[in-house]
Amino acid sequence: MSKNKTRFLIIVAAVFVAFSVIAFAVPFIKNGLFWSAYIFAVIAIAAQIYAYPKAFAGESAKSGFPIAKLSTVYLGAQLVLSLLFMAVAKWVPAWVGIVIFILMLCAAVIGFISADTMRDEVERQDAVIKKEVKKMRSIQSKMISLASTCKGTDAESAVTALAEDLRY
Repeated sequence: MSKNKTRFLIIVAAVFVAFSVIAFAVPFIKNGLFWSAYIFAVIAIAAQIYAYPKAFAGESAKSGFPIAKLSTVYLGAQLVLSLLFMAVAKWVPAWVGIVIFILMLCAAVIGFISADTMRDEVERQDAVIKKEVKKMRSIQSKMISLASTCKGTDAESAVTALAEDLRY
């Protein structure tokens, strides 16, 4: 396992431990809303283990930042809302929290899938562009070579101009 993956797993474990200590050390009412808030927060923490490696698994690390950002925003929002609902669990029915948590989870899943799909498309387009640029550079190189064989003729300037046009 790489250093970065180990560090990442340690951070995720630290977030889980910190959240669990807060959830169980603070004297919250342990009813259905408390447990649903806790479970959805744990799901959000566990989602990081999937999302971050998936975000940076592509060819370009830059293309993974939207997935990582979405994952981090979801985690932060879920942890804050979970603690908030734990605090008001005495007065709020459990179904309110469950509905909100399910909607947040669904939005995050849709966002993960959308961002991952977009990243794949961007990487596919980059590969196509690199391939096309490579072809154009090859043609340009052949044109420059051809121009050097036409030294002193009218064709030399025309071939050189065409090679320059292929450059852009």
